[in-house]
Amino acid sequence: MEKVPKSIAAEKLIDFVLCHISFKSDLEGVWTPGTQAGSDVPGEHEDSSWAYPEPAMAAISLGPDIERCFRGVYPNVAKFFEKDKLPHMNFFVYRPVFEGHERVVPPDILVRDKWVWDAHATQEYRVLDPVMMKLIGEVQIMSTNSSPTMKAHPFNDPKNPKEEMGPTTIRYKWVFTNSFMS
Repeated sequence: MEKVPKSIAAEKLIDFVLCHISFKSDLEGVWTPGTQAGSDVPGEHEDSSWAYPEPAMAAISLGPDIERCFRGVYPNVAKFFEKDKLPHMNFFVYRPVFEGHERVVPPDILVRDKWVWDAHATQEYRVLDPVMMKLIGEVQIMSTNSSPTMKAHPFNDPKNPKEEMGPTTIRYKWVFTNSFMS
């Protein structure tokens, strides 16, 4: 049986704004939780020496703002700035429309129970149930190559050496926005 973290009811988050960023523009609708990109799936990664792998969890990752969402996905997209030297990346921004019954794992539980090593810094939430996601706009995130690197103690534990977790400074602009309630 799959291990599932403790969660809170989404009704506690109805008025709290969370978002998700994606390269895809056509995802508006009901999302079903899936395994996160970058999860520690045996045989999926060439380098299995990472000391703080994220166990596979069927969930939808959300963050409280564009910057922290970007830091959360940075390991998966860093090559576009660092290797390919792109001047910017565009992401579509989605927001959940909670009905109140969805199970949501807050950052403190993700860190305490060792699910996500950097959730104390990214403030990542994970939704464990299907949820309606609305497209609210598109952002253009400028190259972060000149930004200092943010570091944090994994699981907010000072006994763990600090690890790099993406750029300190994240500059972006809105390309377009939709009315959230439309």
